[in-house]
Amino acid sequence: MPASELSDALKQVRELLQRLLDREHRSAPPENAKRVYRVMRVHGRLLQPPRNQAGMRVKSR
Repeated sequence: MPASELSDALKQVRELLQRLLDREHRSAPPENAKRVYRVMRVHGRLLQPPRNQAGMRVKSR
């Protein structure tokens, strides 16, 4: 296998990886995740109750 073919294959693999990474990045949680969390807290029950430093559940005030 000539070197040029090898480098072409490497380029293709790199492009595929980059595309996958881009897709992962796009599906990452948005920057306003904290705001969403606060909104969920306002509307009543959290999906996961907040915990203090000991890892115990905290009763909502």
